[in-house]
Amino acid sequence: MDNNKPTESKSLQTDLSDLLHSYISKWPLFVVSIVIFTILGAAFCYMRQTRFEVQANVLITDDDKEADLMRMSGLADFFSASASADAELEIIKSFTLYRNVVKELGLNTKYVIRKNILKRIEAFGDTPLRLTAPAEMADTLNGHLHFKVRMNKDGETSVKVYNVLNKKVFETDDKKLPATFKTPYGDFKLETTPEYKADKNLAMSIWFFGYDVAAENLQKEVRCFTPSKKADIITVSYLATNVVAGKRIVNEIVDEYNDRGIEQSRKKARKIADFIDNRLGAIAADLATTESQVEQYKQKNNLTNLSADAEYMMSKKSILEGRLFEAESELATLQLTREMLNDPQSRNSMLPIPSSSESASKIISEYNNLILARMQLEKTAKSGNHKLEQLNDRIDALRRNLFITLDKSITTAKLHVSEIQSSNTESQHRLSQIPRQEREYIDIARQQEIKQSLYVFMLREQEQANMRIANALPKGQIIDRAFAKTRPSGMGKASIILAFMFIGLCFVPVLLYVRDLLRNHVNSADELKKLTQLPVIGQIPIFKDDNYNLRTEEFVSVATSLLFTGKDNRIFAVTAPEQGHGGTYTATNIANAFAAMGHSVVLLDLNFRHSSLSDTISATSSRPGPAKYLAGQLEDICAAVTHNKSNTGYDIIVAENNVPNPALLLASQNLKKLIEQLKAQYKYIVIDAPSANFLSDILSIATISDSNLLVIRAGITTLSQIRKLNNLVRDNSIENAEMIVDGVKPPKKFLGISF
Repeated sequence: MDNNKPTESKSLQTDLSDLLHSYISKWPLFVVSIVIFTILGAAFCYMRQTRFEVQANVLITDDDKEADLMRMSGLADFFSASASADAELEIIKSFTLYRNVVKELGLNTKYVIRKNILKRIEAFGDTPLRLTAPAEMADTLNGHLHFKVRMNKDGETSVKVYNVLNKKVFETDDKKLPATFKTPYGDFKLETTPEYKADKNLAMSIWFFGYDVAAENLQKEVRCFTPSKKADIITVSYLATNVVAGKRIVNEIVDEYNDRGIEQSRKKARKIADFIDNRLGAIAADLATTESQVEQYKQKNNLTNLSADAEYMMSKKSILEGRLFEAESELATLQLTREMLNDPQSRNSMLPIPSSSESASKIISEYNNLILARMQLEKTAKSGNHKLEQLNDRIDALRRNLFITLDKSITTAKLHVSEIQSSNTESQHRLSQIPRQEREYIDIARQQEIKQSLYVFMLREQEQANMRIANALPKGQIIDRAFAKTRPSGMGKASIILAFMFIGLCFVPVLLYVRDLLRNHVNSADELKKLTQLPVIGQIPIFKDDNYNLRTEEFVSVATSLLFTGKDNRIFAVTAPEQGHGGTYTATNIANAFAAMGHSVVLLDLNFRHSSLSDTISATSSRPGPAKYLAGQLEDICAAVTHNKSNTGYDIIVAENNVPNPALLLASQNLKKLIEQLKAQYKYIVIDAPSANFLSDILSIATISDSNLLVIRAGITTLSQIRKLNNLVRDNSIENAEMIVDGVKPPKKFLGISF
């Protein structure tokens, strides 16, 4: 394989060298192409309107995120999403936004002034004519209408209207403006503007688009992008031929985006306000219910303030317990006094004085004083002392009275103890209920406090929502209003002309290469040599007026090359890839060339499948043909020889038509005998063989031929047929195969160059 690399490299260099020389030889075409494309470039520069890039920059902010309702409660995402450059970019590129811009600026009507055949200028606010469409037509029109307007110096106007299919739907002449045109689509009014200059011819094209179509076109012309992923900035860019109009469009896009943002903020704020109003009503109702429950609970449980009530009950219980202790002590004292009064042993003893019973206390005090007096008297008086007796009588009387008083006091004391015990029991019961009441009250009070907090919070948020509705801000903060770059967009005139010159330089080789690439046949011997390794011994051109002498000279040249090969070649078989590719024509003319050189020649027709030789030379059909000889029905082949009536000096043997089993006949041994007989009579034998499609016929003839000529018809024989011929020769080892190109057209010349 390494040995083949130098050969392949050399072959490639040779092909490139040939290609380069071929292109260099056509240098005038390159010059003409460059000149033409330079002129086209200049014309393009003249036709092309200079465009400037108009830009505006918007910073995406999210200031209103912190003011969202219930941001702290985590419900803010229910009302709004945070702003991001990617999301806002899709909004600013939305179809609805561009439709509003088109509608606001009237961009659905396009005015173009025709200066001359090449020059067109798009007019914006400075248009000399103004077209007014029917109301709401732009909302329903799906497509566009094209108005071609011409005005002469006298102001006479002709209008032609075409629909989206470029079909004329309306035409009028000699109208004075302003005028109304009744078209199938509605009534359009055309009038002049202050920009119109009288006494001059005017030619204009006016396109009226539906809003949807115009918005779609504007979307294609406007670029919206984020120049940096790190900064939330959106750039709106538009290429405008009119800088003022471009700024208006870009600013309107940004303003429309901001207006939409403001409206969305207000809608969101209104949504929040509505939510707050609904919640305020519900919370107010719940709060009223809870407060009513608190009131009912306090009334039911006789409460004013739970803490104060609990403190009061504790203090009351402590007081009652002290009073109960005093009452029980007093009762015990009275009962003890009563018992001592009944006890005979305590008859002369002093009695305890109760503190609570005033009546009993006085009597007992008096009684104790009498006992004390008696005790003192008994120390000095004798028994039977009158004062002593009186004192005893008084003591006895007082004792009797004391019994009655003590009984009443004891009864009263018992009732007092019972009342205090009852009050103490009630206080104890009230205190035992306080934990439960406190728990129940805390539950109710907690609900009241929650509702109260929510109500206050909602009132505050309601104020904030109302303030946001009144002071809504967009998410886009304009950094740069629309501005135009100082340098025109795109390539300059010099660059465009250089580009066209380069295209002109490349056009010729590309055209030639594409022509060769698309061509499926060969046109010359040089092209054929690149497709085969078989020798190409000549090419036969086509001459105007079928010049017989020139054609004969070309075939004589081919015949000469066949004879002077250094070999004793006497038998020449001629075939073609298909019937009608010039096999019979070439065989006839080669035989004629041999005869013209003074040699004895016979043209042997072995094309039993489709013989056309008899039609070519008008042979007599009554003579036997080679098929009978090959079949053993004819002993002398000379009986089949016909002398050509043109008296050119060669004979012919015409094959029969419709011969059964032609392949078997050609494969018989009689074919060699036939050739030997003819060789004895003629110097050269030219065989008109069947086409190469019949492989068995060709192989049989090739074995008895000294030279096998393959005829390629220029412009007809395809590349695949040439490959089949190469494979036929290679696979079947056919020797002495050579090719002839027939029907070569003379090269076309342009500026003296053939191509």
